[in-house]
Amino acid sequence: MVLLGGLSLPIGKWESCKQSKSNRQKVKVQTETSTTWSSIELYAARWISAVFNPLVFPTLGMILMLNQDTHMFLGVTSSARLILIVIVFANTALLPMLSIILLKRMGIVGDVLLNERSDRIIPLLLSAIYCLVTYFLFARLSIPGIIAINILGLSLLVIASTLITFFWKISLHMASIGGLTGFLFALPFVLQIDITGLIAMFLIISGFVGWARLRLNAHTPAQVYAGFSMGFFMMIIFILMLV
Repeated sequence: MVLLGGLSLPIGKWESCKQSKSNRQKVKVQTETSTTWSSIELYAARWISAVFNPLVFPTLGMILMLNQDTHMFLGVTSSARLILIVIVFANTALLPMLSIILLKRMGIVGDVLLNERSDRIIPLLLSAIYCLVTYFLFARLSIPGIIAINILGLSLLVIASTLITFFWKISLHMASIGGLTGFLFALPFVLQIDITGLIAMFLIISGFVGWARLRLNAHTPAQVYAGFSMGFFMMIIFILMLV
C-alpha cells in the first residue's frame, strides 16, 4: 500500500505530461491544417482573379452576344463576327495589357497588377480612349446598333471607374463583371431571348470573384460591392435607354 502510494505521484505526473503532449500535438495538427487550407484559399483567390481579369470581359461579352440565335444578327456573317471579336479583343484587352507593360518598363506604374490606386489612373485613361475609338469605329459600320452601344456603355463605365479611382480604390474586377452581368440582364429585353441560366452563372461567378478580391485583401467589402453595383446598374440603364 505504501509502495503504491509512493508511485501515485510519479504516475500522476506521467499521465499529466502525456495529456499535455497530446494537446500540443492536436494544436500542431490544427495549425498545420489551418495553414494548408489558408494556402489553398490564397491560391484559388489568385487563380480566380487572374482568370476573371477585367480585360477579358468586353471580349467575352461580345462573344456571348454574337452567339445568340436571334434575327438581329442574321445579317452578320461568321467572318464579320470574328472580325468584330478580334477588334474588341485588340482594343480592350491586348492594347491595354501592352500599355501596362510599357508603363511598367518606363517606371510610371509600380507593377503590372496595378495593386496601388495611383498606378491605375493612367492605364484606365488609356483604356477609356481605346474603348471610345472602338465605339466610333463600330458606329460607322453597318452592324446592329446594340454592338456599338455596348462598347459605348463600356467606355462610360471605364470613365466612371477612372474618376472614382482618383479618390478611391473601387474594385475594377467587380465593376467589369458587374457590367457584363448587367449587360446580359438587359439583353433579353432587346433581343427577345431567354438567357436566365447564363445570367445566373455570371451572378455566381461574380460572387467568387468578389470573394477572391476580399481574400487577397485587394479591396474592402465596400469597394467590392460598389464596383459590382456600379457596373451592373450602369449597363442595364444605359442599354435599356438607348436601344
